[in-house]
Amino acid sequence: HPDRFVPLGTLHPDTSRQEQAAQIRFLKDNCYVGIKIHPDMLSINVDDPRMLWIFAQCEEAKIPVLLHTGDCRLDYSNPNRLEPVAQLFPDLTLIGAHFAGRDFYHEAAERLSRYDNLFCDCSSAFHYMEEAESLYCLHAYGSHKVMFGTDHPMFCPGEDLDYLFNLDLTEDELADITHRTAERVFGLPSHD
Repeated sequence: HPDRFVPLGTLHPDTSRQEQAAQIRFLKDNCYVGIKIHPDMLSINVDDPRMLWIFAQCEEAKIPVLLHTGDCRLDYSNPNRLEPVAQLFPDLTLIGAHFAGRDFYHEAAERLSRYDNLFCDCSSAFHYMEEAESLYCLHAYGSHKVMFGTDHPMFCPGEDLDYLFNLDLTEDELADITHRTAERVFGLPSHD
């Protein structure tokens, strides 16, 4: 169902640069719209030199990078590590999952919302946030930089949508979050 599902691939920081280049060509040739990397699962800092090389290649190839971000138990993907990446690669589209800082929502919004190349999703966030904090993050980034997301099957997409639609947001903001931002970031057809 290419009209409903679009794939993201991944790159592993410990594969050779030659293999990573081949994987990037494969992704581009096979309609992948981006990559996702989970630094915490890989036990690698977002700002590690091996990751920086991947980011440089993705910036050159114009491939968006979705990153798991922010876990208070670890420091691999926290806002302090993501900010230098946003600065070093201004032409790389970065997407910080979980409002770009799962356990650090407020800090992430304060530090990262100013970067034009950094977007975020709201996956695994609403279950841990008060309504006021959700609205703070949504407004700090701006709806044009936020994408709806869930960590299904961890959380039910329907519950997250209900939560989102019950926030004090305009129809335009909801349209951005539910589809327009993702359409722009991933180069998808518009559904307006």
